[in-house]
Amino acid sequence: MKPILSLALLVLLLGAVAPSTYARTWQVKSPDGRTTVSIESTAEGTAYSVSRDGIRLLQPSRLSLTLDDGRQLGSGLVLSQVATMRDKRTTPIYQRAGIDEQYRLIRLTGKGCAIEWRVYNGGVAYRFVTSASDSLTVRNELTEYRFAGRPQLTYLPLDNMFTDFQNFYRTALLDTISHPQLMASQVLLQWDKGPRALLTDYDVDDYPVLFLKAKDGILQGQYPRYPDREQVHGKMKSRLRVVSTRDYIARIAGQRTLPWRVMLLADSDAQLAGSDVVYSLAPAPQGDFSWVKPGKATWEWWNAYGLEGTSFLPGVNDSTYFAYIDFAARHGLPYILIDAGWTKLQDPLDLLQTTADIHLPQLAAYARQRGVGIVLWADYFPFSRQMEEVVRRYTEMGIVGFKIDHINRADQKVVRFCRQAAEMCARYHAFIDFHGVFPPTGLQVTMPNVLNYEAVMGLEVTKFREGYDLVAHECYVPFIRQVAGPIDYTQGAMRNVTQSQFHKDNTHPMSQGTRCRQLAEYVVFLSPFNMLCDAPPQYERNPESLAFISEVPVTWDDTRVLQGEAGKYIVVARRKGSRWYIGGLTDWQPRTLSLNLSFASAKHMRLYEDGPDAASDATSLKVSEIAPAQQLNVKAAPGGGFVLVIETEAR
Repeated sequence: MKPILSLALLVLLLGAVAPSTYARTWQVKSPDGRTTVSIESTAEGTAYSVSRDGIRLLQPSRLSLTLDDGRQLGSGLVLSQVATMRDKRTTPIYQRAGIDEQYRLIRLTGKGCAIEWRVYNGGVAYRFVTSASDSLTVRNELTEYRFAGRPQLTYLPLDNMFTDFQNFYRTALLDTISHPQLMASQVLLQWDKGPRALLTDYDVDDYPVLFLKAKDGILQGQYPRYPDREQVHGKMKSRLRVVSTRDYIARIAGQRTLPWRVMLLADSDAQLAGSDVVYSLAPAPQGDFSWVKPGKATWEWWNAYGLEGTSFLPGVNDSTYFAYIDFAARHGLPYILIDAGWTKLQDPLDLLQTTADIHLPQLAAYARQRGVGIVLWADYFPFSRQMEEVVRRYTEMGIVGFKIDHINRADQKVVRFCRQAAEMCARYHAFIDFHGVFPPTGLQVTMPNVLNYEAVMGLEVTKFREGYDLVAHECYVPFIRQVAGPIDYTQGAMRNVTQSQFHKDNTHPMSQGTRCRQLAEYVVFLSPFNMLCDAPPQYERNPESLAFISEVPVTWDDTRVLQGEAGKYIVVARRKGSRWYIGGLTDWQPRTLSLNLSFASAKHMRLYEDGPDAASDATSLKVSEIAPAQQLNVKAAPGGGFVLVIETEAR
């Protein structure tokens, strides 16, 4: 990222010094001139504000670092750098093949630290850069958002910071949240007839994840403190919880960058959902990751090992997984996931010992013969305790990846673990799917063997909870959680029901909404390691659905969010090679969606849509070959969706 035009000492950015007291101010604009960041630094502290098209969105909001000795960093700043920068890079495991982001950079320096702002056309981000000669202990970081006007917030409410980030979104005007409310850092803000904003944090490395708390009309950062004492718990002593903490949030190297505090900006929800800004904020990969192969996997846990007509009892045993391997091989699926239960039941849980019914060397050898890779589920605590031995032994056996679950925290220690796990797995050419974890914060950009994250209330909830609206929830996810990075939603249900027909069922789970909606989620949700959540017999009874799910890519050369409104509907177009996939989801309101297809230069089109009776029979699916067109109207049933596959001229 080299400056393409030096702007240092331009009058626009020149600090103004008050005659009697230290106070300096600066302004920096985005490349398109629409967004302005105003910064004021005094001897007491620093604050910044954000305007778009001349309208103030963020009132002066304070920022600082407090160290354990009481020192406060971030005051008395002076200008040290201003430039226009460009980040252009290839992105092989993403929603497009490359990004090209331009931004204005301003760096202000003070005693012990600098603060950098980047002002993009699509948002604003800042971070601290420390410059101590020795390590630092950070007691707290002040992160504050004081918004102008009366923005509506859509946020993920949390009870505390020991969380797996699995909850349903809630919407309220900021100034009506009367009691302190903790929430995840991904917060969507919508001004009436105005712009959209999304808050998040990024490039979080060896530092705690940001949470936010709404209080008195202000959002203020909250950070989990460093664990002091941890305790194992659970039946097999396989999980770890914090029982006491220290009085600081992080111990850090004296000279390093801290995470970005991000405010994305857009004119519409759809524009926000297609943002690349956060990807640009993460360091590019170092080294060769060409061995990482994204793809889809069969998954047995959600469907309760739902094989039929077998001569054996389906469950956690070799015969079941041989059958899943055969299914994957028949349909061109590169992976199977072996979920919980394959380890020997003992206290404490030892990942190096398998149950008597599982023989991993034989399974791995058979899978390799059939061109299928095996991915193993593991709890965070035993994996962290045995990490190198587990990764080495199983990769030598032929295991290709690990799904690491039940982290359920976001303090510095577990953030550091995630980096260590990614590096360890990369050393042995294995990939990772993080579950029970905080949302992506850039590690998947820097370490591309981190293929996926959960951090969402996904389809698994249908096994054990009722009384919620998963359909509306799915129409929020692309505008909030997914902007941060890939998402393991685990779609693909073949038992599909209407809102009134839905009930929880652990052994025969179902999805809310239509069959076509499940297909569309393979396009709408970005997921480089993607699940087929249902059982092989369910798919093979529905060959048109299976053919599409087997075919649809998991990484893309281009992406366009064509239209959408958070919580109501979304239409996303993604291209791989010469083929466009356009997927749409709606809430329980039936819709006719008008698609402008002039960008695609279609030679041939295939449409998957809700059947004419899908409002009462959610499994109803219609597949048709249609003539190329530049304009198309598609009807979606309540809780429905569609997929349009367009063949274009070869590129």
